[in-house]
Amino acid sequence: MSVQNVRKALERFLKSDEAQVLCIRGTWGTGKTHTFNEVLGDLAGKHLTGLKKYAKVTLCSHGRFQMA
Repeated sequence: MSVQNVRKALERFLKSDEAQVLCIRGTWGTGKTHTFNEVLGDLAGKHLTGLKKYAKVTLCSHGRFQMA
């Protein structure tokens, strides 16, 4: 998925007023957290987010856990 497609999906997610879960998968260091924070900051600065607060959980352990 291209960065532009990820950004569009993030914008749809963050503009929604429904509580949801979004999973962004990718290898370590590819910019997942940076892109999320950047899109959130852009939308929040323009008062375009659907909710007032968001929770972010990182499950990165540099290979110590394997996904089933």
